Amino acid sequence: MRHDENDAMNSKEAVVVMRASYGGLPPLCRILAALPSDFAAAIFIVLHTKPHPSSYLADVLGRAAR
Repeated sequence: MRHDENDAMNSKEAVVVMRASYGGLPPLCRILAALPSDFAAAIFIVLHTKPHPSSYLADVLGRAAR
């Protein structure tokens, strides 16, 4: 069954998966900033980084998104 793009975005089951290599944080932030505040899909982000005991990734991405 093929779904229209609007149907997918209005579905409670809509999921967006983004991945980036080290250095991909600025483009991810630009993408998140461009999304509307009522974006209804779950967003999963995988970002390859150097190993750190703690990460501020969630804070940085949270500031970029509406």
